[in-house]
Amino acid sequence: MCDIVYTDVAGHFMKRLIFTYGLTLISILCIGQGTFTIKGQLKYCYDKPWSDNFKDFPVEIDDIEPHYGVGHEVIYASESGEFIFINLKASNYKISASLVNRSEVVIKVDRNVTDVILCLDDDFRPVPQDTLTASINKAKLDIDHNNLRIYHLLPWLAIHKRSFYRRNKRLKRKFNFEIETVGCLLISDRKSFIEQEKYLTYNKVAEEYLDKKYGASWRRALR
Repeated sequence: MCDIVYTDVAGHFMKRLIFTYGLTLISILCIGQGTFTIKGQLKYCYDKPWSDNFKDFPVEIDDIEPHYGVGHEVIYASESGEFIFINLKASNYKISASLVNRSEVVIKVDRNVTDVILCLDDDFRPVPQDTLTASINKAKLDIDHNNLRIYHLLPWLAIHKRSFYRRNKRLKRKFNFEIETVGCLLISDRKSFIEQEKYLTYNKVAEEYLDKKYGASWRRALR
């Protein structure tokens, strides 16, 4: 009886051992499978490039679901701006890089991704037309109400008040508009860029109106 009991226990133990070994082997074989690659390119998409050399420019990746993927990783782009992240698990990732402000893109990864474009000047992307339309309508309204102005966008502008007021008085009397200065508008982020574009859009309407009504004479008066 003892021999028979021993044989049954040993057989059961061997079955469990084989089963565990099989699971371990499957897990080992699966390591490296189900991982993906993200290839991308740093670019200046909207503004004139400061430099076309991206060598050692840091690019970061963050797993939005860190229990699935890599968590956080930093790599460095090539001279041409190319970058590659490897061995990524399926997840949602945020890829980012910073020039003055941070540019980022969120990507769902369930396959190899090879077409990521990361614009370092994303703050300078075109302003929505409805925002500019408000500036156009304001300029037209100011024309109708004899309140037209031309904005001078000069950061750190120093004004000699007496001569400035005298010139504005002449411009108002002869051409029915005034100059308004916008100092300290340093274009460094999305908000300040939008403000600049709103002023420039207003100016475009105003200048077209003045050109049509007075020709080049109003421009000469500004010199």
